[in-house]
Amino acid sequence: FCHKIGIGNSINSSIESNADIDAGTIGTAMILDTLSGRTPLYRFYEFFQRQDTELLLGRDIAPERFTDDTLGRALDRIHQAGTMKLFTEISLKACKLFGVNTGQGHFDTTSVNVWGDYDNSTPSGTAPHITHGYSKDKRPDLKQFMFSLLCVEGNIPLLGRVEDGNAADTRLNNETLEAVAKLISENHIDRDNFLYVADCKLVNEANLELIGDSPFDTRLPASYKVHTQAIETALKADDWENLGQLNQTPASTSNKRPAAAYKITQVPMKLYGRSYRSIVVHSTNHDKRRQKRIDRQLGEAQNKAQQAIKIARRNTYSCEKDARAALDKLHKEHLGGLWQISGKLEPKNIHAPGKVAAGEQRKIQRTDYRLRCEIHENQELIERFRAQAGCFVLLSNAPEPEQDQEKGHPRTWTAAQLLGAYKQQYGIESNFSFLKEPLILNDVFLKNPGRIDALGLVLLLSLLVWSIMQRSLRKSIEENPDRKLSDLANRPTTRPTTFILMHKFLSVMILKVGIHRRLAHPLTRDQANYLHALGLNQRIFTTPPGKLHSKSMA
Repeated sequence: FCHKIGIGNSINSSIESNADIDAGTIGTAMILDTLSGRTPLYRFYEFFQRQDTELLLGRDIAPERFTDDTLGRALDRIHQAGTMKLFTEISLKACKLFGVNTGQGHFDTTSVNVWGDYDNSTPSGTAPHITHGYSKDKRPDLKQFMFSLLCVEGNIPLLGRVEDGNAADTRLNNETLEAVAKLISENHIDRDNFLYVADCKLVNEANLELIGDSPFDTRLPASYKVHTQAIETALKADDWENLGQLNQTPASTSNKRPAAAYKITQVPMKLYGRSYRSIVVHSTNHDKRRQKRIDRQLGEAQNKAQQAIKIARRNTYSCEKDARAALDKLHKEHLGGLWQISGKLEPKNIHAPGKVAAGEQRKIQRTDYRLRCEIHENQELIERFRAQAGCFVLLSNAPEPEQDQEKGHPRTWTAAQLLGAYKQQYGIESNFSFLKEPLILNDVFLKNPGRIDALGLVLLLSLLVWSIMQRSLRKSIEENPDRKLSDLANRPTTRPTTFILMHKFLSVMILKVGIHRRLAHPLTRDQANYLHALGLNQRIFTTPPGKLHSKSMA
């Protein structure tokens, strides 16, 4: 797949070098090492001691020639060539080659921790600034760099690069939007059919101004006043469209939690002087953090009400009117709260001192009044709060279907489609899990920020290859439903992964005698099915890439 995409050739076309081993070959070699469990540069040669370099790279290279100095110089040249430019060129080529749909892009960022001082890293340099920043791994004590990613169909990364450790998501959104605008102007992306999807950090005046009329889909931050207003309006109107469960894979039964069911409604909204579509979404699996906040507020309000009753019980009133006024005041103070107070007056007769003759009643000197109160939940308010906790708001300017004829938009989006698009944002999180997987990332031993930038490109290209392979497997299943692929437990699966694929071929052994190669054992039926699903045949195990013809790959 590295050779089909042309990764080595693309790197070499951007780098002029007289090195004995070209940067494209080294880049491809590092991708193979990364996807096999990355080793530090100073032990890189160990990986190829067990490999047939001619079969994998197209050149017979002795393992000991892959020294850390050779790799370091190659990383320097890759950094100088511009990693984002290289990655975009290669990813666009891959998307075109494999027919990837670029009509919907998902953007997000993640942080990667490093150890060390990195005193040679400066914010004004050409390399990413390795520094402290907001740690998404909850390690503010460590310096870091960041990855930014824009992924398209099947979680295929289209744009990606290493960013400063303290880069803000709001700024990175802005820069990515500018990069998308450039791809649109160069006709790599159809502007009217492209939907930009991002998390709530997208929403600020500058970004929305930059987006203009280009379709986007994001989550409105709960800190905005219009967020609460939209949810309250939706709950009052009670005009919902039930969508049911939207999960593509069966819900896990380990925690006995059913898959979420969704319902949606639309509320018009104005933000920063512009009109937008706000889609209020209710999920049966309520937001845990907001539920905990409600529970905490309930407890605090209960304690406050109980304390108010305790204080009120200490007071004694000699006048019924004053006692009733105090009771009314206490009731009104908690009338709109989560806990309400109700009560009554408790009169107590105070008798005159002295003895009373037989047959006579003690004379009442005065009557004092005390308050007897109790608290109870404001069920209506609590239910409304809990309903709000199950809601979030999507913000979009994507044209609705009824606008198609009015404005001539080539593509429109229903509210349900926008929710479906936003739910696919989870895919980019799985890509981050790949980039931060210990076997993939390992410890970053590099101390030169420029080389870290180039290593980031290698990791991103590894992700590209991994994702393209997985998409190819699933596309094959979609187009050929009768094709049988199995998971690691040999059960039929319709959602095969590259991870399963790699494990299926761990047992393959190739014998080489002179210049001739052959498989030590025939491929199993399962292996043959996976290979066929990728559009390959078993000649890839015996023929170097330069000698493989396109016909033999079909």
